This record gives sequence, C-alpha cells and structure tokens, in this order.
Amino acid sequence: MNGKLYLCATPIGNLGDVSARCLEAFNNADLIAAEDTRRTLQLLNHFEISKPLTSYHEHNKHEKGEYIISLLMLVVNNFKLLFLAKKLTNPEKM
Repeated sequence: MNGKLYLCATPIGNLGDVSARCLEAFNNADLIAAEDTRRTLQLLNHFEISKPLTSYHEHNKHEKGEYIISLLMLVVNNFKLLFLAKKLTNPEKM
C-alpha cells in the first residue's frame, strides 16, 4: 500500500480557526510539507505538535514534488504525508 496524502487548509489569522480534522491529520502525519513553513511552525507550536517540516511552494515545486511523490510511493511503515495548502483557507468546508 502506498502512502496517504492529506490536504488541509490552514487559518490565515486566528490559529483557533483550524479544523479538528486538520489537527488530527497533523498529529498522524510523518512529514508536513508547507507553503509557508514559518507560519505552519507557529500553528504547530500553538497546538504543541512536533513533526518534521519541509517547504513546498511555487519556487521549489518541481524538486520537492518529486521528493514528496517518492516518499508517498514507499511501502515502508505506511508512510503518511500532510500537505498544507495555505491558500485554500476555509476551515468550515474541511
């Protein structure tokens, strides 16, 4: 079985606006790929979640995209990845 990819919208302003489903995905993820790692780290720290974090954005999408896909293709230990799409912010619809 290949890994799982979770897509989560993150709040722009109020950290309390993050959905319970997104927090669950954070806690279950093996790696978090974020458009804005500084903002995502603030969110993770706020909820006392400690996970490996990598950047994924317009300027490195080809390089990091291949890396992320290769991780998802691994069968080892049911690897799970959480990818944050910060621009898709609407916690009510997650």
